[in-house]
Amino acid sequence: MNHPLRWMFIIIGSVAVVLAGAVGGYEYLKTSHKASHHALTPAQARALQLDLEPMTTDLKGDGLIQFSVTLQASDSATKQELNDLVPQIQDLLNATMRQYTAAQLRTSAGMAQLRADIRNRINRLLTHGRVTEVYLPQIIVQ
Repeated sequence: MNHPLRWMFIIIGSVAVVLAGAVGGYEYLKTSHKASHHALTPAQARALQLDLEPMTTDLKGDGLIQFSVTLQASDSATKQELNDLVPQIQDLLNATMRQYTAAQLRTSAGMAQLRADIRNRINRLLTHGRVTEVYLPQIIVQ
């Protein structure tokens, strides 16, 4: 009877050690991934931004929006690709804005959704890198 009990403790102990190692490894990788994704200095970030000309377009339903957009590129090759795609990006921005109502854009949740929508749509255009942030430094909703 003592022999099976010993094997049970060995098996349970082994499973506990494996699980602890898996959790520890996961936490280590999660932390090291964040550390390797270092933050840019303000000057580095600014060098990777593309400022688009102010635009005006209709909103869904009644409404008009005047806005400017700044896109944060993940690297210099992405910034160059964004520069090359300015006409397509402007068209995409117009189409995206027309899907929102003035009421939606007057809420912080609506603005957050708009930024995410713009970022995701532009990232689908890109063949290299990605847009990491979308800034709307000037926006007037009427």
